[in-house]
Amino acid sequence: MLAPTRARARALILAGQVLVDGRRVDKQGTAVPAAATGSRAGGGGGGGFAGGVTGGDPRTMASGKYVNDGYVFAFKLGGKAPMPHVAEKNASIPEPPAIEATAAEIEHGKYKFMSTCMVCHGALVVSGGVTPDLRMLPPEKHAIFKEIVYDGIIHGAGMPKLSDLVTEQDVHDIHAYIVARANEDRAAASAAAAK
Repeated sequence: MLAPTRARARALILAGQVLVDGRRVDKQGTAVPAAATGSRAGGGGGGGFAGGVTGGDPRTMASGKYVNDGYVFAFKLGGKAPMPHVAEKNASIPEPPAIEATAAEIEHGKYKFMSTCMVCHGALVVSGGVTPDLRMLPPEKHAIFKEIVYDGIIHGAGMPKLSDLVTEQDVHDIHAYIVARANEDRAAASAAAAK
């Protein structure tokens, strides 16, 4: 473990005392690959990062690949105990519905998603597992997307009504962006499987 608390870890990072795969990291939010190992400059405390804890592309982070269920693994560099098996998430994205949208509407949806939705539903529409991964929406949720987001019909389940933050056009554009991201990741998975 690099530090016993988040505050101490932050202080070590800002002081330039953290090495990631042998390279100094001195800024919070630095992207860290899921398989990276960390240590302190000058030796001492080290270990792995649980899913690239300082950021990175959620599609390649461990938190995007594995079922976490709230576990944090801490281990010692050079340790001999085997790591427990962690199940992989079902990464198959169902085919989303076709949505008529221009490239400008999808781009607008991307920025509205980032400013309104990303904090809960994840960067690039890849959820960390606490809230639904919107790329995985079933057809019945796509059919009532506007009612969920704008009208708040599932407010009791934790999804707030957002009509005070977005317009109906914004909701359309956000939905188009989510569908575009689902299609991008479906195409990437299909291409990878074909290799």
